[in-house]
Amino acid sequence: MSDRIGARAGSALVWTVVELAGSKLVSLLRFLVLARLLAPEEFGLLAIAAVGVELLLAFSNVGVIDAVVQRRDVDDRVLDTGWSLGIARAAAVALAVAVGAPWLAGWFDAPEAVPFLRVLALRPLVDALASAGMVTLVRRLHMRPLALMRVGGAAVDAGLSIGLAAALPHLLTETTAAGAWAVVAGSLAGAAVVAVASYRVAPHRPRWSMRAPVARELLSFGKWLLAASVVGIAGHLVLRAVVARELGVAELGVFYLGLKLTLLPNDVAGEVVRAVAFPVVSRLQSEPDRARRAFQAGLTAMAVLLAPTYAVLIALSGPLVEHVLGVEWRAMVPVIQILAIDGLVDVLADATKPLLLGLGHPQRRTYLKALRTVLVVALAAPLTGRYGLAGAAWAWLAAESVQAVASAVMAGRSLARPFAGLLPRAVGIAAAAGAAGGTAWLVARWLPGATGVVAAAIVGVAAALAALAALDRRNALGLRADLARAFPAVAARMRVVEAP
Repeated sequence: MSDRIGARAGSALVWTVVELAGSKLVSLLRFLVLARLLAPEEFGLLAIAAVGVELLLAFSNVGVIDAVVQRRDVDDRVLDTGWSLGIARAAAVALAVAVGAPWLAGWFDAPEAVPFLRVLALRPLVDALASAGMVTLVRRLHMRPLALMRVGGAAVDAGLSIGLAAALPHLLTETTAAGAWAVVAGSLAGAAVVAVASYRVAPHRPRWSMRAPVARELLSFGKWLLAASVVGIAGHLVLRAVVARELGVAELGVFYLGLKLTLLPNDVAGEVVRAVAFPVVSRLQSEPDRARRAFQAGLTAMAVLLAPTYAVLIALSGPLVEHVLGVEWRAMVPVIQILAIDGLVDVLADATKPLLLGLGHPQRRTYLKALRTVLVVALAAPLTGRYGLAGAAWAWLAAESVQAVASAVMAGRSLARPFAGLLPRAVGIAAAAGAAGGTAWLVARWLPGATGVVAAAIVGVAAALAALAALDRRNALGLRADLARAFPAVAARMRVVEAP
């Protein structure tokens, strides 16, 4: 990797982390506060509306943004055609949801979800109106303005959702699920803020354009991304539908909130790796050794971040639900514990996906998601029917575990010896995670209540960092050196190791 690309990648990673950590932290606080304001039934309605829109977006995901990012040359015709395709896609989704909402809500046995489906379907259209110039910033790895803009949008979403959720039930006493409507309004407002601000940070005057040669090229690249989106969301759709039909909308709300809270750390780490690794690996297709080092660095970074986090989450799942969310969410405890294990298992798959895209193998990513979906479809009903919410979580974990094994196979077919030398690091990271979980559990027992949960989480993470630093120095694991080699700007800013 050239010094120039490495420095830009490191700077992009810093701002991608700022964006994702900031927006996901805001999202986490939003969910925690809303859990106190909304009933599980309202979260269930939101889960149905969200998965309905996601399903139709998946069926229309033509991979335009990724196609533009990977192109060698991008001009206004490409940007305008990509923007127009996005608008057309979002409009088609909104229309399809408006027409098909009764059928989709009926599949979940929840007809009261129809209006939520129809209104939330406007969200993709608002997102699509954003400036096409943002793609240029991504290609240049210039993430700072995008980070500030998106964190601001998340703050607007959270602030308005919480404010309306607190006020609407008192103002609209006869309105069903007023709190859920508050969340929908906040979501649309946050998206609108980002769309408007995008023309400030990435000025581009859009023009409607459907140039056939450009459109065909973009759509051709995205055919496998479309397939991956469809089969990926299908697993979520089936699992949520099974929970709703077998256990009820309220139980779906519990499962949905548990899934969102538990997978937030994984979402952050996965997006960080994808946002930087995809464009970097795309430029290293002819340099397999450097591509392998970039893959290993991303995989190691995700494991360092997520292993201690999920160990702490498992240790604190009971106190978190009891003292922070409330007793009505008690059924979420086993869901959090099982899905935290899933978050760890999914590290390998999340690190492999940008590798496959960057090396030009999007079909392999589709195969991985198809495998997961087939297993979810096979396991969801029997496990949920027998073990309830825990069974639904076990179905997801089993499917993700098989996908992780398949991801390792795919990585081996894409790179030579992609995991060579990683075993000592894996052992060290596992030891640090154990220290984190054990320390957090002890602190939570000594200091009960919500304060104890916060203190235990902080002390647990600090214990993990101390353990990692000690193990890295004593056993020469190469964690810091790996970070410096892959992301020199990050290492220099953190003063971990001198950037090469």
